[in-house]
Amino acid sequence: SSALLYFLLRNKTVRQELSYQAKNSTVPTITIKQLAKYLLPNVAIPHPKKVLAERVYEDWLAVVTTSKSMKTIADEVFTRYLLVNGQNEIKKINYVIIPHTKLHRRWDVDYYLTLLKPCAEWNVRCKRLEGVAEFQPVIPDSSVVDGSGSIRRLKLKNLVENELYLQPEEIESEEYVNDSPSKESITFLEQGDVVIPRIGGIAAKAMIVPASLRGIDVMKQIIVIRPNRENIIPEYLALYFKTSWGDEQVKACTVGIGQAFIQQASLRRILVPIPSLELQMKIVKEITQRNQGSYFTEQKEAVNKFIDELISQKATTE
Repeated sequence: SSALLYFLLRNKTVRQELSYQAKNSTVPTITIKQLAKYLLPNVAIPHPKKVLAERVYEDWLAVVTTSKSMKTIADEVFTRYLLVNGQNEIKKINYVIIPHTKLHRRWDVDYYLTLLKPCAEWNVRCKRLEGVAEFQPVIPDSSVVDGSGSIRRLKLKNLVENELYLQPEEIESEEYVNDSPSKESITFLEQGDVVIPRIGGIAAKAMIVPASLRGIDVMKQIIVIRPNRENIIPEYLALYFKTSWGDEQVKACTVGIGQAFIQQASLRRILVPIPSLELQMKIVKEITQRNQGSYFTEQKEAVNKFIDELISQKATTE
């Protein structure tokens, strides 16, 4: 059935095998031909499991179509706490008037590109991203290489919209090659770093690095941002990226036809509303509680458990 095939293709082992076949250094891609020839796990799935797959899929579909995404929740919370008079619409403009005194002796349009973004009227001061965070080049830390000479590597597929923290179990290991330049200005990935895909301009995929992933390798198509915690906490910044306003600003920094890339120079200049650290923590707490406390999270865990059991040794012997 379609439901059974859906769950088989979501199995971690299956996804890893398909990932190994993907080609292209920028955006690894699997072809239709490769997918057609792929051999699904040769397991004897009992009939009760096949019937259960239909019911689990129906429950999962119902939850997905009715639950609020983290982006929607973030929009609601930011609106209530930070928008002037609870304003819930983005004021869109197609042009901007810049006084001559503010041209900074520059006439190139790109320099002022982020001023053309859809804007909102915040009740707190806004600061440029480069004023509250650093864009950090990182290299892998050889001390986290395992006994087989492999190191975990963060890829674009690990960045998702409805999660705040990277999931260590989803990140695969690759052979460690020590070909990184030794420069004092380059450091390792650290706990609390905010990562965002350079490709596609999808700001809602911004996520935070947990302590267990410190020092891992990061593909070049991912931007690493290190917040200055005296001004902004990592969770607040990542959640701002997930809002409609963060998403629109990042899109304004994205160029390219077909394969769109974020211009880091423009991204540095986007404006971020900066409330007090106390209010930032309050906003983060409400968004994460509403997201984690939803039935969506419980059902997702149930689905993942079913997927693991589906082709486990237990399933083959029932």
